[in-house]
Amino acid sequence: MKILKSNKSKCSLFLLLCISLSCFAATEPQEKPEKKEESLFIDEQDGDFDVSKFLASKQGFLPVPIIITGPTFGYGLGVNALFLHGSLQGKKSKNGHYIPPGLSGVVAAGTENGTRFAAAYHLGFYLDGDLRSTTFIGAPNANMDFGTKFGDVNLNFEGYAAYQELKYRVLNSQLFAGFNYTYMQVETKSTDGGEIVDDLFSRFGDNTYAGLAAVLEYDTRDSIFTPNKGVYAKGVIDFYNQDVGSDSNFVNYRLKAFYFKPVSEKFILGFRTEFQTISGEDKAPVFMTPSIVLRGISNSQYIGQSALVAEIEGRYEVAHRHWAVGFTGSGRAYGDYSSAGKTSFSDAKWHSSYGVGYRYELARKFKLLAGIDIAKSETDTAFYITVGSAWNAFY
Repeated sequence: MKILKSNKSKCSLFLLLCISLSCFAATEPQEKPEKKEESLFIDEQDGDFDVSKFLASKQGFLPVPIIITGPTFGYGLGVNALFLHGSLQGKKSKNGHYIPPGLSGVVAAGTENGTRFAAAYHLGFYLDGDLRSTTFIGAPNANMDFGTKFGDVNLNFEGYAAYQELKYRVLNSQLFAGFNYTYMQVETKSTDGGEIVDDLFSRFGDNTYAGLAAVLEYDTRDSIFTPNKGVYAKGVIDFYNQDVGSDSNFVNYRLKAFYFKPVSEKFILGFRTEFQTISGEDKAPVFMTPSIVLRGISNSQYIGQSALVAEIEGRYEVAHRHWAVGFTGSGRAYGDYSSAGKTSFSDAKWHSSYGVGYRYELARKFKLLAGIDIAKSETDTAFYITVGSAWNAFY
């Protein structure tokens, strides 16, 4: 993969709306397309373009195009063949909790650097929404550049992965507790070669990584798409051990927290922090190594045994349905096998990025905004197509 050193591509509002339509409009024909099709995309309150009624009416098959940007894998395309078990609008439980619809799907994607990926998944909600299940199986063939003290090193990862998570609601609260199990059979190869690469990372070749994790998740956001208020927090302790099928023994600790606060009716502030660290007698595989994940920075550019990231984002409604976005963040990667060599937190360098963006309110009833972000760091300028929040709450 070639890290994007200068990417100054711009998207117009017209292009954004075309992309938005393509992402949501492809589905099975309606019984009365001549009248239903027109009304499904106009909001009855303001007469503007809106896909709330369309999304609320959808059941069954819904193909969604995937557009990949950013410096980690380069440009790419894919498709998510999604099947909805019920309406995308979801429903309320007996205790008043929102129950999302069950989802099943198949995903396939590829990028310009030769990365290919295919997967199948299922998200299930049972026992009146109190039990949540996530099932995933995938086959990646990924090419990634990793920053090291000797310069960038290109690696290829090919194999398959399976994942199962179960979480149960605690005492009718917004807290869920559970576990997940991950199993990966991955062949790791260096496309650059050299003994230096072997010394920096975990052993190459065909290896099995299996982990059993304890999970706590707390969520009071007013929307899973583009929140205006609330808290999301998730903590995971993942034990990779020979007793559960792994070739390597290590523990992966992950913690993330998002906080959204409406300063006024038109101005929303968001705060994000994430921390990851790995300990144990063996090194984790390099694709699992903690790294600085920020817009404008390749996900594998700054890695270490531990990584800490903080980010702030402001969103202001400059006109009805039109929002301007500004964001900045910084992070440190440190410890053994870091990009800067073995270093402590106090000695590690902060790496930062900043940027601006635009959002259009695509679905008022779902609080779904979509648009573009342009981000700059000390090494890259990159753009992203963003649907919903730019912060990942799904892993």
